[in-house]
Amino acid sequence: MFPELDPAVSWSDDVLSVDRPNLNRNYELGGRGLVLVPSLFAWPNVFVKASEPWAPVLRYPTRGVGSMWHTPSPAPDLAPVIGQARAALLVELATASTTTSLARRTGLTPSGVSAHLARLVTAGLVTRHRAGRLVFYVRTPRGDALLCE
Repeated sequence: MFPELDPAVSWSDDVLSVDRPNLNRNYELGGRGLVLVPSLFAWPNVFVKASEPWAPVLRYPTRGVGSMWHTPSPAPDLAPVIGQARAALLVELATASTTTSLARRTGLTPSGVSAHLARLVTAGLVTRHRAGRLVFYVRTPRGDALLCE
């Protein structure tokens, strides 16, 4: 799991290791566990706070941080063909997203988002990937081509 968060981070025998040019350090956690905290403001580095008596914390960059402040352009010419909701979802899926995050961003219900995503997957415009208990959806090259002007 740690290499997916950052290739410089590893865990072995209750020791958290961070191997970076300016930070090459091993943190002995002493059985205190480790709290993982995704952060928009950690990019592109990881940060460790392991001072006692607090629980050790590893802050790492969250996914999709590059598009956090980007507002997707609408696809008005696509909406009459595939519907406003599916067009909006297709635009939002420039970066991988879960059903819940898409519902929050678009104002659609989670069940509605799920139904639309199923249709977009069937059409080959969107693909899904499981990461633990989460399922991430993202546009396919076919979906990208459909949005090209």
